[in-house]
Order: sequence, then structure tokens, then C-alpha cells
Amino acid sequence: GMDVLLSVLASAAYMTVIEYAVHRWYMHRPKSTAWREHSIEHHHEGRNEDYYLCPFWRSIFFLWILGLAPLLLLSLYGPIILGVLMVWWRFSWNQIHRICHGTGSNWVLATILCPWAWFVVQHHLKHHEKPTTNFGAIFFLTDTLMQTRYIEHD
Repeated sequence: GMDVLLSVLASAAYMTVIEYAVHRWYMHRPKSTAWREHSIEHHHEGRNEDYYLCPFWRSIFFLWILGLAPLLLLSLYGPIILGVLMVWWRFSWNQIHRICHGTGSNWVLATILCPWAWFVVQHHLKHHEKPTTNFGAIFFLTDTLMQTRYIEHD
């Protein structure tokens, strides 16, 4: 019913904020524990193995877990819905990130998992061109809200 729909919307909104915040204010903050792996080795040195997704995944996973308790207030299904969305996010982002950096090319799987995968790839590639923009991963609308979306000017 309505409690399930609210749990889906609340989970997606919560995941969106965490994804953006971790990427922008933790992984791109000099001297954070993830900064060297992400900003130096991944961005500047072009290391794109799945290993370089681990700091992102560990950080957002931990913070998403903190969201389980409040979701129980919406519905008993809340934590299950968040868990399912977390698994979906992990598999979707792995496929998309591999496409972005040439370590994989399974567009069919990426698009089945995330129908807007093509837009996510374009968004992420711009982030690598302009690392102070486009911090959202799967949920990239946060960049519009936070005014960090890269917009090409003529």
C-alpha cells in the first residue's frame, strides 16, 4: 500500500543524498581516507579497476545502513526496500562505471539494471573532465539541486 510506496520514495531520496554527500565531501576532500584512492589514483592516474569503487561502496553502505531504523517508522518493509535498492545500486554502478572507464562494455545489462544508464555514463564522464562537478552517480539529479551539474556553455 501507501506505506510501501513511501518507503521506496524515502529510501531513494535518502540514498541520493548519501551518494552525493559521500562523493563530494568525503572522496574529494584532500586527506580523507578515501581521497588518495579516489582523487589521486582513480581520477589523476586513471586506475579504474573495481577496487577503486570500494571506498565509495564502503562509505555509502555504512551510511545507508544507518537509515534502516528510521525507515522502520514508515513501514516494516522499509529496511527490506532499502536493502533491495542497495543491492540494485551496487550492481548497476559496477556495470556503468566499467563502461565509463573501458573495463567493461555490457550495455545490455547496464540498461536492464538502470534504464537511464546512458545518461549516467555521460554525467560521470563529465565528472572526470571537470572533477568539481557531477558528483551524483546513479541518482544524478542532486547535482541540479546543489548547482554542481556541469552545463556546457556556448
